[in-house]
Amino acid sequence: MPNQYRLKQCPVCYSEHRKKGNYCSQSCANSNQKKTPEHIENIKKSIAEYQNSPEGVANAQRQSLRASAMRAGEELPVTIEDFVVDLPDFPPELPEGYDRADNW
Repeated sequence: MPNQYRLKQCPVCYSEHRKKGNYCSQSCANSNQKKTPEHIENIKKSIAEYQNSPEGVANAQRQSLRASAMRAGEELPVTIEDFVVDLPDFPPELPEGYDRADNW
């Protein structure tokens, strides 16, 4: 058949597929990766930094509330924080060539 890859066998799960590449899925491709100890340490550091940030603490609290509600069989709590989007702060003086919407 035109525009179709040849039949191959995935080296991880041994399923046959006609996809591009050696693996049948992204999860099989990821399972065959070798991570160095430095790479693992960098991942641990970045996760710890996120969990100590204000966003990470708020996310952990929200997930904890949702998990306890699910265990209790209650309806999942929906708060205003689930829909809040922070707006960026603009400096009082805009760069040259830009003007505020008030002046349009």
